[in-house]
Amino acid sequence: VPRPGAIVIWSKGKGPAGHAGIVIKVDGNTMTTIEGNTNASGSRDGDRVAIKLRTVHREFTTDGLNVAGYIYPFEV
Repeated sequence: VPRPGAIVIWSKGKGPAGHAGIVIKVDGNTMTTIEGNTNASGSRDGDRVAIKLRTVHREFTTDGLNVAGYIYPFEV
């Protein structure tokens, strides 16, 4: 389960393309993230930074984003 402050990394299908965001809240199977390069429809043709609701765990999809993992910055 991700924690607030984590950087979430998604991969598109099994390919090298992907996306990233910062987790700001987790509630059950939903995480609230801040993401750049996005738009209202969620495509990669981004025109803004937005707060998004994303699913933490779901079935793998070949044509969508799949959570690849989380990066946890260290505290200084």
